[in-house]
Amino acid sequence: MNVVLATLNAKFIHTSLALRCLKAYSERDFHIEIAEYTIKDPPMNIVSDLFSRDPDVVGFSCYIWNIEETIVVIDMLRKIKPSVKIVLGGPEVSYDTEYWLRRLPAVDCIVVGEGEETFHHLLTELQGEEKLHMVFGLAYRKRRGDEEEIIINPPRPKLDLSRLPSPHRFPEDVAQLPNRVVYFETSRGCPFMCQFCLSSIEVGVRYFDMERTKADLLYLIESGAKLIKFVDRTFNIKRDYALEIFKFLIENHRGCVFQFEITADIMRPEVLDYLAKHAPPGIFRFEIGVQSTNDPTNEAVKRRQNFAKLSRTVTAIRESGKIDQHLDLIAGLPHEDYDTFRKTFNDVFALRPEELQLGFLKMLRGTGLRHNADKYGYIYMDRSPYEILGNDVLPFSDIVRIKRVEDVLEKYWNAHRMDRTLLYLVDRVFESPFDFSRRSAITGRSGAGKNRPSA
Repeated sequence: MNVVLATLNAKFIHTSLALRCLKAYSERDFHIEIAEYTIKDPPMNIVSDLFSRDPDVVGFSCYIWNIEETIVVIDMLRKIKPSVKIVLGGPEVSYDTEYWLRRLPAVDCIVVGEGEETFHHLLTELQGEEKLHMVFGLAYRKRRGDEEEIIINPPRPKLDLSRLPSPHRFPEDVAQLPNRVVYFETSRGCPFMCQFCLSSIEVGVRYFDMERTKADLLYLIESGAKLIKFVDRTFNIKRDYALEIFKFLIENHRGCVFQFEITADIMRPEVLDYLAKHAPPGIFRFEIGVQSTNDPTNEAVKRRQNFAKLSRTVTAIRESGKIDQHLDLIAGLPHEDYDTFRKTFNDVFALRPEELQLGFLKMLRGTGLRHNADKYGYIYMDRSPYEILGNDVLPFSDIVRIKRVEDVLEKYWNAHRMDRTLLYLVDRVFESPFDFSRRSAITGRSGAGKNRPSA
């Protein structure tokens, strides 16, 4: 049985950790190829390549950024290869699975949640007696003549991470390591319950073995990796574990850059002190999700955050001059209107991060906030990425105003154009950084209209 694992990455430089996890677990029993494309690739090119591989089974990894493009490919593939088994997996289809199977008649099965054991079991059944009802963690359609039934099997228990083989040891990946982003996980799960995030659904955190983690990191570094992004939802939740990996990377980095998602208000002083003293400048990047500084908002989304402690951590890291910081905001959370978001923006800009990302709330399938959308009057896009169009305190007109602020933020602060001039303006000329961005957006928009050439 010829199996192809495919996905459409957001960019060419990205790589899919999920596909490599599935292949590593199942390749001992099945012939498996990985086929990676991008959302910008023409569907005809993707389908032509998949067709040339003559697969019996094609599995697609699905996310909010690629689901609609993936559907186009699936529909074409089904028409030119009717016999192929099409399987979906990933966070975008692990929730509302009955909806997806009814919307997408070309799809045979959906692997729900962690996929390594479920996908291997599915392949075993497809090659054998096809007793799909035995495969925990699988949703599928059962056809009897003209009738069809959607079957959703019980979920599979959480995996024992010590039993999973490494997804980083494929010889064919070595040549592309210097030019691609490597995604790496040392744990699964998240201890927090933020209602806008899928990570809140899984309770508890599980860790991979430390020695295996170090061996994989060293292999990637020695093989030429230049950028490794850790996908752990809160890398520093376990101080000793995080500190040991920091120390290991400092001793073995060879110029590779490592990016982590951290929770700044729980970062221990001894870890900060160690990094300030020993980390070479530029090898670490921290992504810190602030999202909002409005207390009623954080309470509504079950987000525990001590902004005073967070500020001290961010300031200490910035003053060390060793680590670039990327701070995230989300516009559109409950109880955050235009004025309170202005305060959130100014609070976080005052920390002077190297990058400040202003995102807009996405009502992800499976999250508590999507389930309670009516409570806050949310309206949002029906199709991915499910971005909000308004709620009871933030109408669409205000979202548009904030989007103009985002545009100025990206063009000037995040692009680091005229940093000194920009800081002079936000500190001495305008009332606040938010007002600078807002006024610049208005001026730029009207100026563009004046300078636009006639048709």
